[in-house]
Amino acid sequence: SIHFIPNTANRGQKVAANGTVSTYTLVYTLAAGAYYGGVLDPSGSIHFVPYKATVGQKVAANGTVTTYTLVYTNTNSGAYYGGVLDPSGAVHFVPSGSSVGQKVAANGTVSTYSLVYTTTTAYQGGVLAPDGSIHFVPSSASVGQKVAANGTVSTYSLVYTTGSAYNGGVIAPDGSIHFCPATASVGQKVAATGTVSTYSLVYTNTVAAYGAYFGGVLAPDGSIHFAPFTATVGQKISAAGVVSTYSLASTTATGREMLQFSKHFIENMFAKLINLAQTDKDEYTKYFTELFKYHPHKLTFEDGSIINIETVKNKPINDAK
Repeated sequence: SIHFIPNTANRGQKVAANGTVSTYTLVYTLAAGAYYGGVLDPSGSIHFVPYKATVGQKVAANGTVTTYTLVYTNTNSGAYYGGVLDPSGAVHFVPSGSSVGQKVAANGTVSTYSLVYTTTTAYQGGVLAPDGSIHFVPSSASVGQKVAANGTVSTYSLVYTTGSAYNGGVIAPDGSIHFCPATASVGQKVAATGTVSTYSLVYTNTVAAYGAYFGGVLAPDGSIHFAPFTATVGQKISAAGVVSTYSLASTTATGREMLQFSKHFIENMFAKLINLAQTDKDEYTKYFTELFKYHPHKLTFEDGSIINIETVKNKPINDAK
């Protein structure tokens, strides 16, 4: 069955092998940014990767949901984003805004370890290399970072860096690790020998809030497909290294923008507005009269929480709406 990772959800949800969709009760939930990513451990349990969550949470193979104590948490900028299973069976959480690495051993012991490099939104996603080392995928990091099979943490130089550069990574048949381009203007990979190089992309989106692609998948023919986020075309790199694009069945930047608005509205405003409606109805009415006076034209987000709305002044919203 496929489990969806609860971020703002107040319940778990899964799709059984026969296609049946069902929900289940979680022990811990958070209105905004609880978990980002999940990892299947050797026992068959799925560990949710703690972003702003204050406890770890997992779903056992028999469906039992439990929580466990974490050594490090970050409820402000978010601790971890994505996870990787190492050769020993330990689950490593990929450091985003975390100041330390954190892992859950096969026996359930949670521990932290020192990182060489940290910053806000440093890495997003990770990949297990053929030599057993875990590479963190650089988002806003200025250097690559990996954890060797023996636990040694080290950094290495990148050819290209920028804010929110890459999100997620895929290992190619030749053992090289490809970082999936978010706002990056070039592709970047780490060969099995450790050599870092870049390559030209056909399509990029360097100005979008979160970039062109989020994550990627290795196809049966050995090509890597980048998963489109704001991208208007699909993009892949063949086993031979040829980069090409292809048409998507559906793309909607406007739809994505409105979904983002809905997401941030629910995460950051809904609870406050309900409280305002109950305590000061006049202020509540005044706020909404101003908010919905004109059609939204451009939505931007600062630090994932503050909503700025630019409106079209000559397009007032009809009272009936």
